Amino acid sequence: MNKIMQFIVVIVLLSCCPISYANQSGPTVEDFSRSSEYSQVKISPKGSYLAVIMQPQGKKVLVILDAKKFTIHHAINFESNAQVGAYHWVSDERVVVAKEYLRGWQDHPEYYGELYGVNADGSK
Repeated sequence: MNKIMQFIVVIVLLSCCPISYANQSGPTVEDFSRSSEYSQVKISPKGSYLAVIMQPQGKKVLVILDAKKFTIHHAINFESNAQVGAYHWVSDERVVVAKEYLRGWQDHPEYYGELYGVNADGSK
């Protein structure tokens, strides 16, 4: 008798579960088709800063955040048709950034060997 009661309780509980999830809407097509806000996330060697690439106006910008507060310390943005390319932390306070150029007739940016060293707080 005890096993029959357990079986009935399980059946009742399982029949209630789909009802509770029926009202929740799933992800939409837009959730899968939009571009990501952040890419190439890298943490500084000691974990003090977080660097991310964003594309607010179609050009890549490097944003350096405080890892604990998630506040912006500095943003690296090049003028005209240039944008941030690859970047690497060289110390906990300094990052090296490659500068790329966008050309209208090409589908990928061009790199001419320009590297910039920047402090996380933008001081140098």
